Amino acid sequence: MRIHPLTLAVALVFGGIDLTAAGLNITIEARVAGRRQTSANGQSPPAFTVKRGETLTVQWTATNPAPGPALSEVTMHTVLDKDAPATQSKAGSGALYEGAVNLDFRSGERSSGNFRMPMVEPGSYVLRVKSVGIKGQTGAKDGAESFATLKVIVQ
Repeated sequence: MRIHPLTLAVALVFGGIDLTAAGLNITIEARVAGRRQTSANGQSPPAFTVKRGETLTVQWTATNPAPGPALSEVTMHTVLDKDAPATQSKAGSGALYEGAVNLDFRSGERSSGNFRMPMVEPGSYVLRVKSVGIKGQTGAKDGAESFATLKVIVQ
């Protein structure tokens, strides 16, 4: 059976997986004292227990898996927040860390960020990395967001 190129293009555009709904692929890696825990968007947030006084090292990575035009003016927002719901979009008053960077992502392009922080106060925290304001893909809803979370328990 021979498939006409135009038929294939129409099938890919209208019948393919909606990659624009998925947004960015985001992963988080937290490390302390030779131990590490990872999380990615679409996962339930795993828990990572650290001891008071240990230094937590965090690295996040975001990748644009979708073909097509660049995703422009994407804000990558990172928060380490005390006693916050994993889906909370803004940092609360108990946030220990908050950072943001604005980026453009071409198809297949990846970006990453990292920070280190001594964990001095016992408690339950949520580490969240989120994309905000995705624009640029044909058919994408402006503002499509992706996020990954990790629970950090300081004892």
